[in-house]
Parts: sequence; structure tokens; C-alpha cells
Amino acid sequence: MRFSLLFLSLFLLSSTSVDELNTARIYFQNGRNDKSAAEKLQTLTAGKESAILKAYNGAAVAILAKHSSNPYKKLEYLKKGLSIINNAVLQDAADLEIRFVRFAVEENIPNFVSFTSHLESDTKMLIKNLNSSHSNYKMIKAYLLKSAKISEADKKKIQ
Repeated sequence: MRFSLLFLSLFLLSSTSVDELNTARIYFQNGRNDKSAAEKLQTLTAGKESAILKAYNGAAVAILAKHSSNPYKKLEYLKKGLSIINNAVLQDAADLEIRFVRFAVEENIPNFVSFTSHLESDTKMLIKNLNSSHSNYKMIKAYLLKSAKISEADKKKIQ
């Protein structure tokens, strides 16, 4: 009995709360156009151990590159953010949402910057594994259908 209570307590403390994840999703969606949302996302996800929140933390850092006017800082934000996201992928490569976060960040990197090496593999994984039972299905689907990096044939598979 004690073991069960200890296990349950540890599980509850280590898991990501639904509210925290939903808040991170909202800040992520708004962060591209709102520096304050990107900063709030970074604060919310800083130091978190769950892979999904690490991915959102990396996204927040990468998004801050867009809001910086200093080219050197832009590059530093981008490198650091992608490093954090890639570590999250290493922690849980099968997580659809983590791969989506990396795809969304890399998709928005200008073509002359060579940090988009995962677009093809992430696209394949997303197309293959996206299903309506995922808790963020509607947002991911809508994003992919608008993406310029997704072919028309793949968009038909999603619909």
C-alpha cells in the first residue's frame, strides 16, 4: 500500500499537467507574433523535465530570435532553441507533438540558414502518425494544412 501511494505521488509530481501543457500550446501559437507570449512560454517551461515542455521551451527560445533586432542574438537564440528541441526529440522521438514543435520552428527558419535538416523526417512522421485521438489534433492538422512545406499529396492524406 505504501509503495502504491509513493508511486502515485511521484507520478503525479513528475507528469505534465494538462493546464500547463494547454497554456504552453497557446503561448506557442501566439509567440510568433507576440514577444510577450514567447517570453511567457519560456518562463512557463524553463527547467521542466518532461520532453514536451522541453520542446516548447526550445521553441520559445527559437521564437525569441524573430523578435530580436541583433543578427548575432538571432543566431544565438536559434541555435540554443533548436538544441533544446533536439534534446527533447532524443528524450521522446515518438512523441508526435514534440516532432510537430520542431517542424513548426524549422519551417519558419529562412532558407539561407542551414538549420532545417529535420523537416523531411518530421513531415513523414507527422503524416504517418497524426490521428484524431491526439489531444492537440485540431491545431496540428490545421497548421500542417496551411504549411508551405507540406506537399498537396500529403495534405490530402491529412484531410
